[in-house]
Amino acid sequence: MAAKFVNQKRFNTDVNQIASIVRDIRFSQALNLELKSENPNGAGVWFRFHHGVTFTSWGEKITITVNPATPCSVDVTIESECAMPTQIIDYGKNTQNVRNIFEYIEKHVANYVPNAQPTDNNPDRGTSDIKFCTKCGTKLSRSDNFCRACGAKQNQ
Repeated sequence: MAAKFVNQKRFNTDVNQIASIVRDIRFSQALNLELKSENPNGAGVWFRFHHGVTFTSWGEKITITVNPATPCSVDVTIESECAMPTQIIDYGKNTQNVRNIFEYIEKHVANYVPNAQPTDNNPDRGTSDIKFCTKCGTKLSRSDNFCRACGAKQNQ
């Protein structure tokens, strides 16, 4: 059985805010993670990530589960497990992955502002050479076929 580490924390927020932080491309970039899947889990949601090969590891499979605990709080459970099933020593990599993810969420949960979609009163909206990403709302040039922030293909 592969080495793994699991930890859980409670945050005074809702499922949508934590899910928005985890879905944000800045989360994946900051922690060097690749989102593999996202699925609803009753009233909550879980995410599966992959962390690549390093000098101390053959990679990790990371699962983040977000479930409502009370009307005003959520429980976030993070599990980091070695990707290679026979790897029984992880040199603290799984523990460090979980700590880094919790530190990122704690840092961003209080002041998180998602990449907002433009509103009708946005002066850039009427400009002919500017458009906004259909997925994350990043400002793009009309000629951009893919978003610079999230990589989503754009409609012409």
